[in-house]
Amino acid sequence: MSYTPPPGPPAYSQPPPQPQAYYSAPPPPQPAPPTTSSDKSSFDVFELLTALLLGVAALGGAWSGHQSGLWGGNCQTAYGEAANLTTRAGTVYQLGVSVANRDSSLDIQAKQLVLEGMTSQDEVTKLKTLGVAKYLYARQMSEDGYRAVGLPAEFRTQDDDKLMKMPESALEQSLDKDLDEKYFTQMTAPGEAIFAEADKKFDEGRRANQNGDQFGLAVVLYTIALFFGGIALVFKSIVRWGFFGMGMITMLAALIYMARLPSAGWGVPPAAAPAASGSAAAAASN
Repeated sequence: MSYTPPPGPPAYSQPPPQPQAYYSAPPPPQPAPPTTSSDKSSFDVFELLTALLLGVAALGGAWSGHQSGLWGGNCQTAYGEAANLTTRAGTVYQLGVSVANRDSSLDIQAKQLVLEGMTSQDEVTKLKTLGVAKYLYARQMSEDGYRAVGLPAEFRTQDDDKLMKMPESALEQSLDKDLDEKYFTQMTAPGEAIFAEADKKFDEGRRANQNGDQFGLAVVLYTIALFFGGIALVFKSIVRWGFFGMGMITMLAALIYMARLPSAGWGVPPAAAPAASGSAAAAASN
């Protein structure tokens, strides 16, 4: 009788793969929670207000920069005109001083000749010295100096015969009249007037410079308002309302500040009148 071993365990066999268990489709996305009407209205209002803040601040900053540039140009123009007027005033003033000094020197010489002629016993010498004095007064001295010494106006002429008929009494009266401080003030008055005009132009330039600097400060305020408005759009929490409020306060301060400043205009030069044609100009002249 042969021995038969007992049957062993069955051979292990791997179960077939089940792709549906490992590669199943992802679950459908869950719908977002519905946005309430209160949240939606708050978000829209904030964006609208911030957009208005940014827009007004941008326009205000642009206008302030434009005004600052215009005032700067006015400042440079006024300073240039003041410099030109100062140069011209110096020339006119020195001319007046030169004429006054020359008249004073001529007056001294003429008075010496008059005194010599009045005290001379020689008739020829007397006529000669008085004639030279008359010539210095009527021909060499300025018209203002001639009037200042009180000589008759009818003898200030180029006619020698008429000039020599000036009475000796008029020369004697001129001895009591000097070219005093009033005369020098009169001679330098045109130069002083131009100096005053130059000072006025310089003050206009200084005020224009100050106005330009003030509009520059307004530009800074508007820029700060833009900064706060831009930062407010970044935040999604209630903090954004704080930045928005700071931006709004800064913008209102800039508006009030700018409204009190003088305007330099639009900066647009007036249109030039069309030049008349040659025929039209000739017809107008005829």
